[in-house]
Order: sequence, then C-alpha cells, then structure tokens
Amino acid sequence: MGREKKFKSIFQSDSSVYYKIEIYDNEATSSTLHEPVLSSRGFDLTYQTEDENRFTGLIPSELVFDMIITSNAQQALINEIKISVYGRWQIGVYRSDDDSSGSGTYTLFWCGNLLNDINPEQDVAYPREFSLTAVCGLSPLKDIKFNEGVGYDTPSSFTALQYFRNAFTLQINTDTFFPFLAADNKALATEESSETLYKVIFIWVTFLSLAAVSISFKTLSKVW
Repeated sequence: MGREKKFKSIFQSDSSVYYKIEIYDNEATSSTLHEPVLSSRGFDLTYQTEDENRFTGLIPSELVFDMIITSNAQQALINEIKISVYGRWQIGVYRSDDDSSGSGTYTLFWCGNLLNDINPEQDVAYPREFSLTAVCGLSPLKDIKFNEGVGYDTPSSFTALQYFRNAFTLQINTDTFFPFLAADNKALATEESSETLYKVIFIWVTFLSLAAVSISFKTLSKVW
C-alpha cells in the first residue's frame, strides 16, 4: 500500500501545550491506525550541541518516548519496527496551543526517522511499555559524502538548496516533512523569490581536496 500512518498519540504538557505524535510506515500493508497512550513523561527531545566550533550550523537532535501497547496488533507493529531498516518508519511531532475540543490546529514541531533500538520486551500481560527513539537525520550525514548522488556535468549550476535537498533526501522523506525543500512543491512560488538558498550558488570545489571529499554534515554546517 505504501506510506500509511500507523500510530497517533496526543498528550497535554504541564504548560498546557498539546502535542501529537504520528508514526508512519513507508512499507505499510494496511491502513489500520492505532492510538496508544504515552507514558507520563510525554517525550524527551535532546539537541546535540557539543561541537568543536563556537557556533554550530547544524544541530542534530534525538527524541525518546514511551508507548503503552495494549493489543496483539500493536505488538506486531512494534515487532516490525525492531527488524526494520533505517528510514522505513518516520515520526512527526506536532504542536497546538488548544486542542481541548479535539479539533485543534497543529503545526509541525519536530520530525525524524524511528530507530529499531527498542528496549527489551516485557514478559507481562498487556498493557506493555516500550521506549522508542527517533533521530532527526542530521547525525547520519557524517557518513555521507556531500556529493553523493550528484553528477558533475555542470556543477556550477547546483544551488545551495539543491545540495541540502540531496543530503536530506538520503535521510528523510523531504516531500512529507520538508516541503520547503521539495523540488516540485507548487507552493514555493512566493518563497523562491526571497529564499536565500535558492539564490546562492554552491562553490563545490571548496569542499574537495586531493585527500578526500568532505562529508555532508560538515559541508552543510559550514554552508548554513
């Protein structure tokens, strides 16, 4: 069937802010949606700001949350996550100032890829609690060369935005979570006229040397 939303959970923080977590399966075989509750901590969002530079261009982040599983169907999906490759399961966290009526307006707060690193299964009856971890996709860029998947026929024609799009596409579904990076997004007409990344040409030779090609993370961090 392709991409389907499989989990949705909503909770209210101590500061009365509503958060909605949605988990998507990019290889779903059914459209069944489950709505488990989360533990009392909601989620922990950590930004990895330790860097050798005084000012960090790109800041990787990690999201950890506990999901309460109450059925065999939900357990089956947890089992699938455990054995899935990186990038199959993706998560979006949305924020709303008021959802008391259940029809609040949510805006995207954070998004990333769900890891298969899940705590050991509890040998108990339902409900069962599992801790899940997701990363924003920036950290894995340290293992990807900045020009991976990009040709060199006319390198000067690539803008900074195109290199950003190329790197992020390797980690996150840009059409879903980064619409401002999507090449075919028709809503970009206004933004393109003022967006700096559309106008700046990427000087690719700056990130080449006789020894090696610069990795995506350092390259994008400098450009940003």
